[in-house]
Amino acid sequence: MTQDNQSRRIFLQALSACLASAAVPLLAATAPARPSDAVLDDFLKAASALSGLTLTDRDLAVTYLSVLQAGFKPGDITALLAATHLDALEFSSAAAQPPLQDVAEKALLLWMTGMGTDAATGAPRVLAYTDAAAWAAVPFTKPPGQCGGAFGYWSQAPSAT
Repeated sequence: MTQDNQSRRIFLQALSACLASAAVPLLAATAPARPSDAVLDDFLKAASALSGLTLTDRDLAVTYLSVLQAGFKPGDITALLAATHLDALEFSSAAAQPPLQDVAEKALLLWMTGMGTDAATGAPRVLAYTDAAAWAAVPFTKPPGQCGGAFGYWSQAPSAT
């Protein structure tokens, strides 16, 4: 290897290292911090109580919680999560009243539709499609584009499960 090729290689390696180290803070800033298990448990409990479904997807909970954190004050979200420790009737009553009402409605919309908004532009954004809770709430249907079964499956009446 000539002296010229070796110094070019060293320069390219140094440049790559600089670019990689410059990107680390950007990557860390865009990735949401994963909430604690207790916070996720409370958020799933709140979402299940609001929707009337048993919601267990922790990865979706992280995504939806980060959307809520971008749009609401931390105290509003904490108050909703704290309300999950009330009995069911008290929780429903608290979630239907300000200041929890806005957070509860947004959380319910996120879970049911799988749609959120882009924090930077405010444009609608699909966060979940086939995993949106609306498909579980209406068990006799499925998301368009998802196969329902073998040929003729639609000729059978939906099960009452």
